[in-house]
Amino acid sequence: MSNFEKLKQEILKHSLSNNWATAKKEWSPIDMEEVDDPEECLCGHFPITEVFVLRNKTTNKVVRIGNVCVNKFIQKNKSFDSYKRITKNLSKSMSEELLKFAYNHKWITLKEYSFYNDISRKRKLTEKQLNWKQSINKKVVSSIRRQQR
Repeated sequence: MSNFEKLKQEILKHSLSNNWATAKKEWSPIDMEEVDDPEECLCGHFPITEVFVLRNKTTNKVVRIGNVCVNKFIQKNKSFDSYKRITKNLSKSMSEELLKFAYNHKWITLKEYSFYNDISRKRKLTEKQLNWKQSINKKVVSSIRRQQR
């Protein structure tokens, strides 16, 4: 059985629908984590250290899958690429996708979200703007790494 077939089988077990196209719409990401102890994805891939937590809106079940399998639920997710970029250099900008995820999961405030949106495409920032941007980036990195403490 392929990894994708195993993922489908596992998701259908925890879904109300028994049809993949309908069942996958029941799921949405509620968290993302970078973990120290590798886990196994529902598809059987091991090791994964970049984990997305999905919740089924209908059954309220929760599953943990890798950052590749999450693309079966949401269109080409680049959040971990963005996370890695800002981890290496806090002056870099996070993707709009990661920014929205951080705001929706209350890792950052509306004021921080609005500020970041305003400055995200600017090349030259004042020292104050750069410091605030780096502070926001630190909050997001810390939220994703929280499992490592």
